[in-house]
Amino acid sequence: MIAVQGKFLYVTTHSSLFIFRIDSDGSLTAAGSRSTPNNGGGQFVLDRSQNFLYALAVPRGAISGFRIDSSSGALTDIAGSPFPTDPNFTPPSEMAPAPIFGAVHPSGAYMWVSVAPFRGGLRVEVFDRDSNGALIARSGSARYTADYKVGPGFSVDPGGNFVVDATGDTSQEPAPFPSGVLVYTNSGGNLTFISESSAGAQPAMVTFDRSGSFVLVTNVISKNISVYKMETSGALTEVPGSPFGSGADPTQLAQAGSFIYSANQESGDVSGYHLETNGSLTPVPGSPLTVGGTPYLIVGVH
Repeated sequence: MIAVQGKFLYVTTHSSLFIFRIDSDGSLTAAGSRSTPNNGGGQFVLDRSQNFLYALAVPRGAISGFRIDSSSGALTDIAGSPFPTDPNFTPPSEMAPAPIFGAVHPSGAYMWVSVAPFRGGLRVEVFDRDSNGALIARSGSARYTADYKVGPGFSVDPGGNFVVDATGDTSQEPAPFPSGVLVYTNSGGNLTFISESSAGAQPAMVTFDRSGSFVLVTNVISKNISVYKMETSGALTEVPGSPFGSGADPTQLAQAGSFIYSANQESGDVSGYHLETNGSLTPVPGSPLTVGGTPYLIVGVH
């Protein structure tokens, strides 16, 4: 998968983490690598300040936290990392709930994380954050998917008012999961479901553009990216020409300025797009980029 910090793009394969510098035209230049902090599983979560990066799933039952060097993109451990998902288990633990996906509230005060397995299904937890990026599980915050409906691939808007989730998995227990793009209002980390929109075949991951005007969703089976215009009410309308990137097999998205990058596991590369003012996506020069392995995680840093 991938993550973007604007200056840098982070991509993990099963065994390595690659750092790329993002050029002015959206093309990528290799800037370093290290052994992966999460063995290719889970997800990268970047906070709004872009000073901290979290790797979910490894050690199992924990969240690994890193401080980002803004000049080189290098990562150093946050004090106290890794942070356990369950205080009853010391990481690494095969018995502990594994963190799968997450999102940090724009204020930086807290972070949502979906964990599994737990009594046969996902649950969503809230972790409070201190100024050094350390995480503390909020007591009583866990909500179960049986009555909560939040699937694994959610994202929070830049204003922190809405959480959007994409789920096409109707087989999860305790089912049923809804299938589509789901919108929730947020109050201090507590989420309330308000609407659902249709998507492509098996929607999986959600990314907001930095203005909060557009919502981008990966469709695993239809192998493309749906783009929606988001109104101030939280209502979603698919933009003309959507879905985009046909055949790219996107599994996760990340944004750097006006550029969007997708990790393509089946083809083993990363696609880059320019996000136009109307929400349409245009491929950038050199796209797709081969990264030397199957990309699992992607995150970008400004």
